Amino acid sequence: KRLSLKELAEKTVILLGPPRKLQTIYDKILALYASAGIAPNIITTSDEYDVDNLVASGKGIFFIFLNPLIQAHNKSGIAVVPLSDAEATMDVQLAWRRDETSGEVLRFVNFACKAFGLRKRKEAHRKEAQRSIVRAAI
Repeated sequence: KRLSLKELAEKTVILLGPPRKLQTIYDKILALYASAGIAPNIITTSDEYDVDNLVASGKGIFFIFLNPLIQAHNKSGIAVVPLSDAEATMDVQLAWRRDETSGEVLRFVNFACKAFGLRKRKEAHRKEAQRSIVRAAI
């Protein structure tokens, strides 16, 4: 099942704060609402554990990156539902040094490539992908 943003217009949007840490994602969510002609009711929380409780208790919806690493949510009262809006995507870019030797950096690169469906190529160190990111958990 998929939902459109217009179907979620009356739902309160939960944003994880402070906004400056996630400004690009906040901007994208607000732009989606603006393009749909919707003025969202927004609440913020600085505790990611509060998000599950707020969603499960019916206080609002939360937008997440949805990728193959995220499994179906097993908490009672929460469902992960993709948005049907065509513009609910975001560019993801990843860059690292061509001669990188740090195990931590290379593990992160491998993780990010898997999470966002990027393919590593020996001749390129900059990766770009467009990934559906905005999903509603209702």
